[in-house]
Amino acid sequence: KNPKPAEIVAKLRQADVLISQCQSVADAIAALGVSSVTYYRWRRELGGLKSDQVRRMKDLETENQRLRKGRGIGGEADRDRFAHGRRALARRGCRAQAGAVGEADDAAGAVAEEGL
Repeated sequence: KNPKPAEIVAKLRQADVLISQCQSVADAIAALGVSSVTYYRWRRELGGLKSDQVRRMKDLETENQRLRKGRGIGGEADRDRFAHGRRALARRGCRAQAGAVGEADDAAGAVAEEGL
């Protein structure tokens, strides 16, 4: 049911030929046997490309999906990695704050002793 990219490009070229022969766009779309929505979506996605360029684009999209799955981009691996980073920062932040509080107490004590 779903045509391959090369078939889509061929149908778009056929529509261009029919339109150049003074047929209306609606008649050309009817001759292709697709809806106008499908035709315009195909034109938007694949309009100016040749079949080898479409094949290359689809291969790149497939490779990108494979790489995203392998790295876990946007998946559980990212959530785990970011959660681990937040926990590590929180631990460091608590230590730094604890150290800063201790230093502040020491400084306040020193000021209090000087004032007496």
